[in-house]
Amino acid sequence: KLESAVNTKRLSKDKNINKSLIYFEIKYICIEGGKCKSRSKGARKTSTLKKECPLFISLGTDKDAQSLVVKNVNLEHNHEVNRNLFRHYAPQRKLSGKIKEDAIGLLKAKANKKLVRLELAKKTGKIVTMRDVHNLNKLSKDVDKTRNDLQSVVNILKNEFGCSVNLHKDNEDNFLGLFFQDESMKVNFDRFPEILFVDATYKVNELRIPAYIFLVEDSLGQSEVVGVALMVNETKENLAWLIGTFAEENPTKKLRVVMADKDINERNRISELLGVPILICLYHALKIFKRELSTLSLTPNIKDAAKGLFESMCYAYTKSDFERFEKEFQTLESSALLEYYDKNWKPISKEWVKCFKAEAGDFLNSTNNRLESFNSKLKTVVDNHCSLEEFVRGFFVVLDALRTERDANVAKEFQKLKLSLPHDPCVKSIYDHLTSYSANFVCEQLAAIEKTTVRNSTINSCDCCFYLSMDLPCRHIFLSRSLSGCVPLFDPVLCAVRWSKTYYRQSQRLFTQTINKFDKLTTTSSSFRPLKALNFNERYRKADAVCKNISMLASEPGGTEFVERMTLLRTLEDMWRNGQEVT
Repeated sequence: KLESAVNTKRLSKDKNINKSLIYFEIKYICIEGGKCKSRSKGARKTSTLKKECPLFISLGTDKDAQSLVVKNVNLEHNHEVNRNLFRHYAPQRKLSGKIKEDAIGLLKAKANKKLVRLELAKKTGKIVTMRDVHNLNKLSKDVDKTRNDLQSVVNILKNEFGCSVNLHKDNEDNFLGLFFQDESMKVNFDRFPEILFVDATYKVNELRIPAYIFLVEDSLGQSEVVGVALMVNETKENLAWLIGTFAEENPTKKLRVVMADKDINERNRISELLGVPILICLYHALKIFKRELSTLSLTPNIKDAAKGLFESMCYAYTKSDFERFEKEFQTLESSALLEYYDKNWKPISKEWVKCFKAEAGDFLNSTNNRLESFNSKLKTVVDNHCSLEEFVRGFFVVLDALRTERDANVAKEFQKLKLSLPHDPCVKSIYDHLTSYSANFVCEQLAAIEKTTVRNSTINSCDCCFYLSMDLPCRHIFLSRSLSGCVPLFDPVLCAVRWSKTYYRQSQRLFTQTINKFDKLTTTSSSFRPLKALNFNERYRKADAVCKNISMLASEPGGTEFVERMTLLRTLEDMWRNGQEVT
């Protein structure tokens, strides 16, 4: 980017300068150059691109002042130089000209934003994020006239999106289900396989076939889709085929737990096929319990007490807390309520109680909100009037937009520095080793040492919910290390590898994929703002301030020195009055 420039108009009296030259001197620096002058008091979380990168290219006129030549140069960066990261800089994403005008026209026509983003990305070859589209305030929608031909859907998935497709049919060749993944989905599950979120979403096509979404959490706490299925019937057999197909297509050895709805059929069979426990979404657990209470003959007081105690059991942080709430729950005077609880909830307490879910390693996920968020975005593009072909294309429109947003967040993670970090070497080492998402959790635990009491923990392990859930050092471990005199308090060995920046960088498509689709780069320079022309009053005020200082300086000495200074000022006055310049 342009840091400074000297316009030739400011040197117009030098008759030797080439009149065709616009600038006399120009200096370019890296977009991450310069020093940020933050006025922040730490109230808000801020970041900056400016990392004082030393790269610069300085140009000036040659000896004859007829052309610009490179005077000085430093081509060394102090940060990572990566073509993929470069494409995520705001100047590289900037849209202009007819492309921008067309986008604004689409906005006026009420077009769909995600499709506008895709079209702009194809036309310009640039990274276009949803934020860029929101800034232009434009919308778009893709329309396909084909209607619900299974072979056409399979061809679209394979040819347009490079997916592997598995079909499920009965003995009479009737379509029962379809499961598909593209290569990025398979890679994401292979790299982040610990927890798998599964849920169905409805009203996404005119055939009323529900879509099952499989999703994982990455090192930055972001959600990545790793599989999609369309299931005609949600029978036990069909769901068993779906889970079995997913297990065949993906390595599940590192899978620790699955988050799903309690109503999902064949839970035991799914757990058996994947070899891991299935956790119940907290929202669905509370919703189902409340729904079932309405079918029991209970007094209002008992019903309210049951709801409150069940919620307390759900949020129990320790086994003793859970047992205390459960014991109180069992004192409620309703045999129907206790029978319902003993039959439906007590045998599976490890699937819905917070402390037990943490033991499975749920990464502090109590609900399926990640999937709900994706489903809500999906339904902004597809609805119950879409054909299967439209659903598939609409799904990948949403997925491509979300992947671009995820990549933009990854680029920000590696491009920007936090400005509000305390000057604590321990905190610095935490943020140097971990992604910002996991580092925030660890720093919160570190800051809570003073409020923490000693419990059954060692310098490298603990049985608290946070440690078991996240596989990151908790406040109890930090306290134990502090009392044991461990220096430093933070040790990277305490953290699961999946949370490290190094692992995340090796696992991210932004660093592993080569550019083969949108391969255009542009260089930009910020516009140079000329000096503002002052009016007479402004010039007078500036000159008057200087003259007052000169008057004080001239009057300080006495005798001959004062006379000499006054003579010099009168000479200057006479020269300016006669239109002469002082050299």
